[in-house]
Amino acid sequence: MKSFIIIIILYCLPLGVAAQTNMPSLADIKKDKDYLELQKELQPIEDEANALMTEYANLTDVQKNDAACMQSFNNRYSEIQVKKTAILSAFVSGHPNSFISLLVLKEGNFDLKVMTALYNGLSQQIKNTELGQAIETKIQSALNTAIGSKAPDFTQNNVSGKPVKLSDFKGKYVLVDFWASWCGPCRKENPNVVKAYNAFKDKNFTILGVSLDENRYAWQNAIQKDGLTWTHVSDLKGWRNAVAALFDVTTVPQNFLIDPNGIIIEKNLRGEALQQTLSKLIK
Repeated sequence: MKSFIIIIILYCLPLGVAAQTNMPSLADIKKDKDYLELQKELQPIEDEANALMTEYANLTDVQKNDAACMQSFNNRYSEIQVKKTAILSAFVSGHPNSFISLLVLKEGNFDLKVMTALYNGLSQQIKNTELGQAIETKIQSALNTAIGSKAPDFTQNNVSGKPVKLSDFKGKYVLVDFWASWCGPCRKENPNVVKAYNAFKDKNFTILGVSLDENRYAWQNAIQKDGLTWTHVSDLKGWRNAVAALFDVTTVPQNFLIDPNGIIIEKNLRGEALQQTLSKLIK
């Protein structure tokens, strides 16, 4: 999709990548033959997506409230996404020495295994660029926190300023819960987390909250107001939180369920899913 390529370029620019000597300027990228080639390949997919959106806009309210009708639209949208991903994957595989391939990997919605394989297929010259190294670091962080991996240990101060280690909880099921007082979806999800904690806190389960707050008062006030009675840590550095970086957390809420041996067994359990999962694991 033409808009897709423009978006991924603009997303890279605020990160300071454009200032690197090994990255082409935005004007040069938009004239790059690989960029133009990919736009041409994605155009039919963009046309198909636009047609689907137009079709949806013309539905009646009755049709929009019909479960079967909406499922059909969701299925067709998913098919379009599959086609787009296939084109992007083929492009990266066929252009191992193109900076456009890095931009596609940077913002594309790829499965981790697929992304790793695509990155490994790039030329060493492209991998050695600053953006290439950033993507490699991101992949490694994701691999380190993939389901089945041993959770990386960390230490951060609790609300009293005392250091707490993840490994302090070894032998228990631990939900490492990333949140923040300023995060609306986090605060909305907190009652579900409280419910799960109260149901399993006496059954070898606990929660370790990691806040992406910067304001200590706001953090502690939210803990009290929402009734979050488990252990909480933060370095009060917001999005620069060291533990969030270690776990490749780029949005909140996010959580990781870790078993008594320190292995990550589930991710991003929301609503009833958290309590249902714990019910299966903890008898």
